[in-house]
Amino acid sequence: MNQAYIKLRKDIISLIEGENLKVLDVGCSNGINGKWLLDQGMATEVIGVETHEESVKNAKQNITKVIEKSIEDQELLESLKGEDFDYIILGDVLEHLIDPWHVLSELEKSLKSTGKMIISLPNVQHLETIKHLVFKGKFPYEPSGLYDKTHMRWFTLKNIEDLVDQANMHIEKLTRVERYSAYKGGFPLIPRILRKLGLFKNFFTFQYVFRCVKK
Repeated sequence: MNQAYIKLRKDIISLIEGENLKVLDVGCSNGINGKWLLDQGMATEVIGVETHEESVKNAKQNITKVIEKSIEDQELLESLKGEDFDYIILGDVLEHLIDPWHVLSELEKSLKSTGKMIISLPNVQHLETIKHLVFKGKFPYEPSGLYDKTHMRWFTLKNIEDLVDQANMHIEKLTRVERYSAYKGGFPLIPRILRKLGLFKNFFTFQYVFRCVKK
């Protein structure tokens, strides 16, 4: 299993606030994020959704309950409606789905009126994508990361905003995971200058991590 999926996601949990929370963690892996929330007293109940057999086994030792199904299972989506979750976490999940638009719209109905979603998605607009397409003439499929060959969908920030909007939500807080290593030209100061000036931020954003609320 990709090691990135079994480590504590500080970028995600830093966007969670409150106590006595009821949390749904979709793609919960080994349940490490949910365990942290429970141990810190922020959550009283964490329900995970996971399909990887070994991860399910480990997660059951860390969080309240684990559902071993795909989040695209309509029966599961229906059963989650009315659960009134305070938070729903979708960490690097939506890009692996056939219809993330439908899933997000359905999950919005599982949030309480003041509930929030924490979502992370890779940014296909990163400069590295342009470099590969323009100069190498091919899409850089890889075993993991931004160009994970198991990704079904690809998103830019505008795509993300549209995705959230059609699910009757809006982005309350947006953070960026930046990566400048794609720029390896003869002028190494250029990316530093661009970063300081805040120019072309979308081209240097590797991943977006954001918090959504209902409209």
